[in-house]
Amino acid sequence: MGFAPRAPCRGMRLSPLPLFGPRRAGPSPEPLPVSAPIRRHLQPAGSAARIKLRAGRRRSWRWSVIAAVLIGALVYAVATEGGRNARAARPLGEQIDRVAALAGLGLRQINVTGHRMTPDADIFDALDPAGVASLLRFDSAAARERLERQPWVRAATVERVFPDEVSVAISEREPYAIWRKPGGDSLIDESGRELGPVARGTAAGLPVVAGAGAAAGAQRLLRTLSAYPGLVSRLALAERIGERRWTLTLKTGLVVHLPADDEAGALVQLMAPGQGGRLIDRDVAVVDLKNADRIVVRRDPVEASSAAALRY
Repeated sequence: MGFAPRAPCRGMRLSPLPLFGPRRAGPSPEPLPVSAPIRRHLQPAGSAARIKLRAGRRRSWRWSVIAAVLIGALVYAVATEGGRNARAARPLGEQIDRVAALAGLGLRQINVTGHRMTPDADIFDALDPAGVASLLRFDSAAARERLERQPWVRAATVERVFPDEVSVAISEREPYAIWRKPGGDSLIDESGRELGPVARGTAAGLPVVAGAGAAAGAQRLLRTLSAYPGLVSRLALAERIGERRWTLTLKTGLVVHLPADDEAGALVQLMAPGQGGRLIDRDVAVVDLKNADRIVVRRDPVEASSAAALRY
C-alpha cells in the first residue's frame, strides 16, 4: 500500500527557502499552558529578544570603537618606534587622544583618598592630568613614581578605571621627631626623611633632635631611650655632636654626654637603681658618660677642671 503526498492547502503558496539572507519566520505556535508558579519567573519572549538585540548592538558598537582605538595605538607605536620618536609624531599621538576621548575614554575624573598632609595642588601636579586627554596615554606607573617623591607620601597606588576615571590611594608618613637646624625646624619620619617645616610649639609631644646627621640617627637613639620612660619624659633636646655621639639636655637643664660607641651601656650605668635617679635628680649640671670606666659629674656646666668634678 503506497502513500500519496499530501496536497497543499488551498490559499497557501510554498516557495523554496533562500540559502542566504534573512528568512521570514512562520506563525508562532500556540503557547503551551504554564502553571502559575512557573509563569511568575518568565517574561514575554518578544521583549527578551528585543533586550538581547539592543544589548548586542551596544556591545558591537563599543567593541568597534575600542578596536579602532587599539588600531590607532598600534599605528602610533609603529610610527614612533615604541614612543622613542614621539616628538616627531606628536600630532599623531594627539589624534589618538582625540579619538579615544570621542570614544568615551577621556580623562574626566580623578579620585584621591588617604591624603591629609599632602596638598591637593602637589598631587595634581604629580599626576599631570593636563598632559593627556585620554586614559590610553595616561602612564599610571610614572604618575605613581612622581607621587612617591612627595615628602609626605610613603606609598601610592594609581589605577586607570575605564572608561574615564583615575583612582589614587595615598599612604602618608608619620611624623617621628622634630629636627632643629639653622634654617628652621622640620618634621622627620622614623627613617629620617624630612617631611616639611614646622613652627615651634605646633608639634608638642614629639622629641627634638639637633645637629648634623641627627635626622638619620634619631631612630636608633630614641629606640634606646624608650627603655627609660622617665628619662624620655624629661628630654628637652638630643643633639648630635660631630656626627658621632649624642648629648642629651633634660628639661631641668641637666646635660648628659653619651659615648660614641655604647650608648645603651652608658644609659644602663646612668639609670642603674643604685644611682640613676639620684644623679639626674641631684643639683648637678653635667653627667659625662663618654668614658666607659667612670661617670663624671660636674656642678657647673662650664667647669672643666677634673679636680672639681665628682667621680663615680
